[in-house]
Amino acid sequence: MVVLGGGVSRSGPLLLEPMRAAVRRFGIPGMVDGVTFETAKLGDNAGAVGAALWWRCADQPVSV
Repeated sequence: MVVLGGGVSRSGPLLLEPMRAAVRRFGIPGMVDGVTFETAKLGDNAGAVGAALWWRCADQPVSV
């Protein structure tokens, strides 16, 4: 999944459709079949929220 956030997310289909077409045309077959493109639900705030969450979790150990 490719998620577009921030101001870019406002372009919607104007940007998403050419991106989808380029991935289908130039992507490696079998690697890009399931790739989806979405706009961030947080719109312009996506970058700020992501940065705040990263900062908040920076000292937390990651368990897999």
